[in-house]
Amino acid sequence: MKKNYSTILMWILAIPILFTLFSYSNGYATTKHEGITGAPGDRTTASGTPVTCQKCHDAPDHYQASLDIFATDANGHKILGYAPGATYKVHFKINHAVNIPAKYGFLAVGLLDSDNSGLQNFTGYSANVKEIVGILGRKYYEHNNPSTNNEFTVDWVAPNAGKGSVTFYGVGNATDGKNTQSGDSPCQNTLKLTEGLLLSNKTPIRLDGVQVMGNPSRDVIQISLLNQVPGDAHVRLFDLNGHQVLAQKKQLSAGQNEMELNVGHLSSGAYILSIQTKKGQVAKKVLLMD
Repeated sequence: MKKNYSTILMWILAIPILFTLFSYSNGYATTKHEGITGAPGDRTTASGTPVTCQKCHDAPDHYQASLDIFATDANGHKILGYAPGATYKVHFKINHAVNIPAKYGFLAVGLLDSDNSGLQNFTGYSANVKEIVGILGRKYYEHNNPSTNNEFTVDWVAPNAGKGSVTFYGVGNATDGKNTQSGDSPCQNTLKLTEGLLLSNKTPIRLDGVQVMGNPSRDVIQISLLNQVPGDAHVRLFDLNGHQVLAQKKQLSAGQNEMELNVGHLSSGAYILSIQTKKGQVAKKVLLMD
């Protein structure tokens, strides 16, 4: 019987491709021991462009997926910063705008912004998450198997004082559950947490006499602050994703102080204004308009 050598050769060549597709379904870091989160030090192309899920999964419009990364404190309140040594839960939630995905996958890493070293102190993961130690010694967290749950969580102990801000880098994928690269919608996002910005929707105001005039503001935020003793005030503005967009240090005198922040270069929308002195910290939501 005459053998169809071309058919046999085609299947032989296809085996590595099929193996790669199915092995990645259990996690890219599991297979490669490196990350594709877009974080500094993760995989890039020869030209230096970060490699993410978008490189292979080719249907962004099929589910119109988006990745929401946020952190919560022990009371379940969302935070924009951390207290050194405190324990938080970091959430990676994959949303979709159209159709209904069958499964979800994700990959994430957390880094110190000062030197891009990987965060190490994790105390637990949700049942659909596993930990992988990468070739750079970084701890990655990704799905155990394609998950029917669209949310993945990591319990994290914040670093000691003086380490500065940290950033979590994540990629996600809303899939059709067929373990192929087509028909899937990839997504990507980051979350920056600033050391010492103890802010949640239940944080009490601890500074007296702080007023923001003209809220909403246009080009200038005017602040009035009653201060008991002379000293410095660290004034910062964050967007609602926790990214610092403005930082200034103001010298305060004893008594009533007036200050202005020039914000004409910022886009309209909601921001969090943080003012910190030796006496404490206050955070207020401010609105900028065109």
